[in-house]
Amino acid sequence: MKCACGCGKETTRYRGKDRQYVHGHNSRRPERRTASSQQMTELNRTIDRSGENNPQWKGDEASVKALHFWVYARKTRLGFCERCGRTPLSGWTDFANISGEYRRDIDDYIELCRSCHRLFDNGSLAVADIRLKDPRR
Repeated sequence: MKCACGCGKETTRYRGKDRQYVHGHNSRRPERRTASSQQMTELNRTIDRSGENNPQWKGDEASVKALHFWVYARKTRLGFCERCGRTPLSGWTDFANISGEYRRDIDDYIELCRSCHRLFDNGSLAVADIRLKDPRR
């Protein structure tokens, strides 16, 4: 017996009966492949749904964590603290928000080592205390 999906392959027998489909081909049934789902697949491939084109985009109303992820994706890491100039042993630096107003502005974030970031967030360091150092100079 030929497969009912239309591929032309021969089906096997199971418990004395011919199978209707080759294994895995039952999802190829024509009634499961509606034009609307095919059209939606093509539409989703062509539409850029990143950033402001995403229906769930929140802009400046996004959470602090989401904004930090946004900054990590767009700002180039220098690999050293912009305050003390040290390169952390872990190799990991954080981006700290300068103004305290969490918004989508790349220039409103600086790269700090973990200890300087804690001091900055606790209020022990003022913005004026942060002097940009480059250890490569």
